[in-house]
Amino acid sequence: MPWLNQGNIEMPSVFITRQLMQIPCMLLHTACGDGLITKFATIHRRYKDNNRALDLKPNFSSALTNRSTTLWGMRQYDKALVDVNRAIELTPDYARAYRVRSLIYLDMRNNANAIEDSNKAIELNPNAPTAYLYRGHAYRNIGRYEEALKDYQKSIEINPIDPDVYNGRGYAYILLKKYADALRDFNKALELNQNPETALHSPVIALYRRGLVYNQLRDYKGAIRDFSKVIEIDKDNAAAYYHRSLSYKQIGKADESANDLKKAAQLGNVQAQKAIKK
Repeated sequence: MPWLNQGNIEMPSVFITRQLMQIPCMLLHTACGDGLITKFATIHRRYKDNNRALDLKPNFSSALTNRSTTLWGMRQYDKALVDVNRAIELTPDYARAYRVRSLIYLDMRNNANAIEDSNKAIELNPNAPTAYLYRGHAYRNIGRYEEALKDYQKSIEINPIDPDVYNGRGYAYILLKKYADALRDFNKALELNQNPETALHSPVIALYRRGLVYNQLRDYKGAIRDFSKVIEIDKDNAAAYYHRSLSYKQIGKADESANDLKKAAQLGNVQAQKAIKK
């Protein structure tokens, strides 16, 4: 069953923004060592703190990079780039600034620049796990999967308790159709998510991706369980309803499948809308 051809396997970017706005207590980012641990309740306070620090010392590279990460968390990428570019201009050997800019470029889908900045960050500090993580994401995004896997592995060797690495590598394994390996990584990411010190900003992406893997492995009940957990957290997740509909269909639950398909279509899922029109 070509499950991965029946809908976008990646989470819509709007989901992250909705999570940011609706779940104040949720950890948004946990990038080790890059100052990206933040909460909705504190993000604006941090922005104000960064502004105060820069009022006192306008050319303080660390404060500029801190404000850049805060702006990135607010999805104000252009403003984030202004700050981190200034930080690099002031301190050209500041490895953390290159890592932060690489992350910003990733979210802007500028994978070439993300790779270039990760390369520079690794040159300046080869022991920072997030530099390999971000470069791994960029390689994965452009289909250079083997290079991505090498970077994820290097990141894990440096910091084996970052769930984001397992989540990212698991997605690469999905794209390589190595579903057993993907399942192992998503299990690990969700296991680490149980520890508040290593928690993902949200388990939803790992749960959603694991649900896709379960479908590939024909564990439809496992897929339904994961998609249901996604929906518990994000009741408007059209992709989860759509793929749960497919899972229900495989185990003969026609009514549940039809209801999920209808809900997915109402929420704007194109594949569900096409299926209903047939």
